Amino acid sequence: MNLSFCGAARTVTGSCFLLRNYSNVLIDIGMFQGSVEKRNHKPFPFNPSEIDNVIITHSHIDHIGLLPKLVKYGFNGRIYSTKVTKELAEYMLHDAAKVQEEEAYTRTKKNLRRGLPKVQPLYAEEDVKKCFKLKWINKSEFYIDDVFVKFKNAGHILGSAFVEVEADKKLFFLEI
Repeated sequence: MNLSFCGAARTVTGSCFLLRNYSNVLIDIGMFQGSVEKRNHKPFPFNPSEIDNVIITHSHIDHIGLLPKLVKYGFNGRIYSTKVTKELAEYMLHDAAKVQEEEAYTRTKKNLRRGLPKVQPLYAEEDVKKCFKLKWINKSEFYIDDVFVKFKNAGHILGSAFVEVEADKKLFFLEI
């Protein structure tokens, strides 16, 4: 089992961990916020089409905000979360897409006046819709290959969970 920190390292936003065993599993895929938000526009440090599963701990944007970008660039796997997290994520991601589209529109207007190129949103409403057409699994305990995963109530927000992962080692992801 190999674990890589792809976000929330040296910053508190952009939660994303890549767990490689027999398959590639992301634990959270969060948006960077504040002074590091430009990192959202950089390529992922992995190939999105090679990710098999995503486990979502809760529906805050710094934990789910780049899911539509992941889908836009090729992710087509399964998503695991609590039922409530999925329901809240749908609202949060549609709102985030509207913000992305509005910011891109405003920046494009300014750029065109200066002779600069159009700005594309990080993702759009259509990308969010694609996220919810993928297979979402809402179980509190499950296996991904030979890795046992358990959601435990985190009490952070409705539907939030910390993730216990057990294969040859036991790992806990306490996401707040």
